[in-house]
This record gives sequence, structure tokens and C-alpha cells, in this order.
Amino acid sequence: MSDPLLAYPGSSASRTRYVSVAEAHFGLSTTATWRGAHDDGERHAETALAGFEALGAHDKVGLVLMARGFARWMKGDLAGARPLWERSIAIAREVGDDVEAAHKALALASITWAEGARARALHDAVAAMRELYEHRNLTLTVMAVDFVASMATAQAPETAVRLAAAAATLRK
Repeated sequence: MSDPLLAYPGSSASRTRYVSVAEAHFGLSTTATWRGAHDDGERHAETALAGFEALGAHDKVGLVLMARGFARWMKGDLAGARPLWERSIAIAREVGDDVEAAHKALALASITWAEGARARALHDAVAAMRELYEHRNLTLTVMAVDFVASMATAQAPETAVRLAAAAATLRK
């Protein structure tokens, strides 16, 4: 998808517009994917990616790679989603956003789960939960506790119930 507003000639005002258009495409990508228009989501992500790459906005490139991966994941293309999520996590680490990286690692554990590697997925989710806790991000840590509980139900139902109850209590 080509957007004529992504004709960045180099001025400060043009750069601002360029960033705004790329961010709009990023938002449209996520919205389209959530509403089930996965191909539209991926096309908007590709346009946003071209814009952020042209601007050298490495952190934004990482976010858009996640959006592209999300679109592929929702289409059932786990093999196509995984490397995009892995690159997105690597970029988050490169730019020093370890909370974002851990949050994405938690989501990547879902892909691992869907691929059938359930023990590895649970291990990865617990590692991401611990990292979120270490960074003192309460909101994402509580979400991760719930996430781990859902993954643990088959292997350890009593533990899963305790985890889910703990997450519910922490939300109060």
C-alpha cells in the first residue's frame, strides 16, 4: 500500500507529517487485524514500516514488526509471525525497552503454545512474567500471572487456580 503522504522531502514540517502518517498506518494495522481484516492489517503495517524505516525510527520499526507479526498470527501463519515477533523483541532490547521486550516475549509464548511446544511456552511465559516483575511493572505482571495461569491449567490445575486468584486479588 503506497501512501502519497509518505513523500518525505526532508523539512521539519514534512517530517512531522511523515511520522503522523506512519503512526496512523500503524494504528490502522492493529485495528484492521483486531477486526479480522488481517490482509488490510498487514498492508497498513507494511506502509508504516516503510515510513519508519525511512525516518530511521528504529524503535517504531520494532513496534510495526510486531503489528505485522500479529496480522500473520491472526491469519494462522505462525511460521511467518514468529520471526517478526523475534525481531521486534530484539529491537526493543536494542533500544533499552526491556519492559516492552518482556511484554512481547509473553505474547511470543502464545505462538510457541500454538505450535504445540507447551512446556517451552510455559517456561518462556514464566520468564517473561519474572522479568516484568523485576522491572516493577505491576499492570503487565498481573496480566502475565493470568497468562501463565491459563497455560498451566492442563499441567497443574491447582496451581493455575491459585495464580488466577492471585491475579484477581492484585487487580482489586
